[in-house]
Amino acid sequence: MRKKFLLLWSLLGILVLITACGSNKETVKEYNIDDFLKSYNKVVNSVEEKTKYWSDSEKEENKYTDVIKQYAEKNDLSINQTIQLRGKFAYILGTALNLQEEENSENSFLCFFHASKKSTKVPSEIALLNPGDNIKVEVTIFPKYNENGKSRASIYSDNCKVITPNLSKVKYKSNTNSVIGNSTTSRIMGKVASVIENPYSEAERKKISDSVDSSVSGEYEFSSALRYATNIVSLNLDGTDDKLLCFVNKSYAKLPKTGDKISLIGSPFTYSNTFGVDANYSPIYIFK
Repeated sequence: MRKKFLLLWSLLGILVLITACGSNKETVKEYNIDDFLKSYNKVVNSVEEKTKYWSDSEKEENKYTDVIKQYAEKNDLSINQTIQLRGKFAYILGTALNLQEEENSENSFLCFFHASKKSTKVPSEIALLNPGDNIKVEVTIFPKYNENGKSRASIYSDNCKVITPNLSKVKYKSNTNSVIGNSTTSRIMGKVASVIENPYSEAERKKISDSVDSSVSGEYEFSSALRYATNIVSLNLDGTDDKLLCFVNKSYAKLPKTGDKISLIGSPFTYSNTFGVDANYSPIYIFK
């Protein structure tokens, strides 16, 4: 009987410890982008002002991390803090998505997916986001990471993850025709007609870019898209023989195959009766 009592008492102790550990889990604070940027921008501006004449090597030292910590805590934030942030999705830029305020598109936040790693690809499902929609992300601000054997902090962000909307519920619906004549960043879904490599060399692309006549409608947009694209993915335009040419970069996207149904994010343009999309920074989602 005594042995059974001791076993039950031990089990109770374990359960108490487990419960205590669970209750000590740090709560992830949620912000809307309007309120968050008031504090975040104060930290970034203060750090940049304090260290504007520091060398790169000084910014790799612990004292740089101390400066970030000082101003973060002064504004009720902290180093390596995980937060949830609500805002409007604007566009993808490299390995980050851009969140903006409702009323002021100049006030924005870059949510990096893996700033501390060398990968340039973001999750392909990010191409299912619709520019202008409200989203919620989870992200680490002022992240700490190791670089060249040294621990340091950054004034930016890392480990971005989309919480809402639920991207697994997004269904394929071709909209290639609807982006014709539209110049705003858009989510574009369509069926792949062909995938080719950029036929121009880097030198040729630079020459084309340097000779742009900005007075010609769409010429700047075409030359910019062409210059940075590694490949051109053409999508069918429903009910016509025309194609929508999507300029993409395989550093940021897995290339689809002919016949695939895809989604990507880019800026449409029209140049010399050609319909194009600059999607050089977009991942490509391939529907199964």
